[in-house]
Amino acid sequence: MTRTDNRPSRSTYRAADLRTAPRSRTSPFGEQPRRPAKRPAPSPNRGRHVLHALLAVIYLGVVTFITLGPVPWNTVTYEGVPEGILNPEAWRGLDWEWDSREFIANVVMFLPAAAAFGVIFGSGAITGFVWALGFTVTIESLQLFQPERVSDPRDLLSNATGALVGAIAFGFLRLVRRIAG
Repeated sequence: MTRTDNRPSRSTYRAADLRTAPRSRTSPFGEQPRRPAKRPAPSPNRGRHVLHALLAVIYLGVVTFITLGPVPWNTVTYEGVPEGILNPEAWRGLDWEWDSREFIANVVMFLPAAAAFGVIFGSGAITGFVWALGFTVTIESLQLFQPERVSDPRDLLSNATGALVGAIAFGFLRLVRRIAG
């Protein structure tokens, strides 16, 4: 079969020739040329998402400072078990009657934790809760190495309770927002 146009056949193109080959709607190999991908339009909520993430990071920084920073009170009178949350005896032999104000304060302090991690990582309530749980375990574990701090299983339980309640509220609010459109 003979070609009637002046273009060379497909077999005569080499990689070096492709740079100087005539531009056409199809490539010499018959495929359509790739078009550059269109960028999606910027979200009108982008600024709000950045603000929420910034507030979440600030909140987590404040919680870290409160739980690991300098202690303004004396904890020498604490009669806890050595090695804190890592010692099984701390979980079995501990007097579970404690100041309800401390429990409520820890719950309230960790209420926003799951939502904060959910906003930072763009994930849901369950993932946010898992991150918040890891955060409180990390805090209580780091308190083992601070002589002025106390690693207490009751704190771990109250922090996790706050994170769980916060995750449920965060998931519910996201569901309501999704339904409302």
